[in-house]
Amino acid sequence: MPRPYPKTPKRGPKPRKPIPRRTPLTRGKAPLRSRAMKDHAAFRHADLMAVWSPMPLCVFTLAPVVEFHHCLGRGQDQGFKKDHPDREMLSSVFNAIPVSHAIHSGPLRDAPDVRRLFLRLARTRVLNAAAAGHYEVTALDRRFLDEIATEWLRSNP
Repeated sequence: MPRPYPKTPKRGPKPRKPIPRRTPLTRGKAPLRSRAMKDHAAFRHADLMAVWSPMPLCVFTLAPVVEFHHCLGRGQDQGFKKDHPDREMLSSVFNAIPVSHAIHSGPLRDAPDVRRLFLRLARTRVLNAAAAGHYEVTALDRRFLDEIATEWLRSNP
């Protein structure tokens, strides 16, 4: 026998009550880092874009999502602490190479042959950018090549 009235639809779960807050939630800015927390070995973004283009690709996989890796590290191997004034040499674009996250987090990047390849690729890319007029080699870059890269290549034949 048919029902004389329409079937009532099922109700969903009750809506949650809002959490009472003293101040409304807002999306704020990231906290400013003090000068003491600045990493002197960090790369300058403008230099990386001048040398590696605005859309750099991983040198191994050609993946468009990359992280810039320090070919010879941030100075721990050379004995530079975070507050060491000469640690700034490691921010040279001659020490920068774009790699995918999988390579950046793996052990392959630390092999001496791979580091040697990274240094050669970075040097070629920086000198090509300088020849094209996109980048000017600085005194910091020269110091990195003369003091750190040359010494590392000499000690890792």
